[in-house]
Amino acid sequence: MEEYEVFDEYLKKTQLIRAFCEDRENMLCEAIKLNIPTDCKVTYLKAVGREIDLVCEFAEEMKKQRKSFIH
Repeated sequence: MEEYEVFDEYLKKTQLIRAFCEDRENMLCEAIKLNIPTDCKVTYLKAVGREIDLVCEFAEEMKKQRKSFIH
């Protein structure tokens, strides 16, 4: 039974990560539709993009750590 509790705990966390990514994707799509000056859109897109970059960088670091742990 314990394995299902651990599984459920991490499954919920992956859902939070997925929701974060979907939210940022929606923010990017909505920004393109805004009727604001291009430089404002670019600033906004870069701000959202920076959050995405940070998540990607962290995920890449975790992948490297996992590979080094396995080998």
